[in-house]
Amino acid sequence: MNAVLDASALLAWLQAEPGAEMVEAELASAATSSLNWSEVLQKSLVHGVEITGLREDMEALGLAIVPFDVDDAEQTARLWSSGSGLPPSSTTTMRWCRLGPLTQRVSCPRLSTTKYQKPLMALTSTAETR
Repeated sequence: MNAVLDASALLAWLQAEPGAEMVEAELASAATSSLNWSEVLQKSLVHGVEITGLREDMEALGLAIVPFDVDDAEQTARLWSSGSGLPPSSTTTMRWCRLGPLTQRVSCPRLSTTKYQKPLMALTSTAETR
C-alpha cells in the first residue's frame, strides 16, 4: 500500500476533476476507510450516479476499502480536538482527521484534493498542513 485516499481524492478521480490523473497513478496500491467510502457513495448518489457495482469496480482497480472501527473513531476525535490547523467545523478537517488512524496503521501518506491542502500532496502529519 502506497497511499491512503480521502473522499475528495476518490471523487476527483471518479468525476475526472483536477488531480484525477495523480489519483489514478496511486489507485492500484491505495486504501481508503469505509467511512470515506460512505462519503463517496453519498456524494455519488446526490449527483445521480448509480453505485451498484462501484465498490467491486474500485477494488478490481486495486483500491482497498478498510473498516473504520470504534478505535478509529476515538482516535479521530482526539486528532480533531488536538488542533489540525484546519477550520474546526469543516468537512475538510473531518476528512483529514478520520484518515489518521488508517494512515498510522499502514504507514503511508494521505492524499487529498481539498482546498485547504495542496492538491494531492502526500502528507504524513497534520503539522504539514499549517
